[in-house]
Amino acid sequence: MKTSMALNTNTTSMGDTHPPDGCAPEFYLSACRWHFYAGLFVIPFLIILAITDRVMMFITQYDGRDGEKIAADR
Repeated sequence: MKTSMALNTNTTSMGDTHPPDGCAPEFYLSACRWHFYAGLFVIPFLIILAITDRVMMFITQYDGRDGEKIAADR
């Protein structure tokens, strides 16, 4: 008995996007485009937020919180 493994030929590449049923193709492509542009707009702000947060966390290790000095007991 000979067995063969059949490949699934019904797969699509990542670039082939099809709108869901009941959705106009123009609206679907427009929504995808706006979602992409929104991501490009938001990502730089998230990166800056993450960097400044790390800097503030690093500074508070040495300077104290809000510039307060930490007293050392002798």
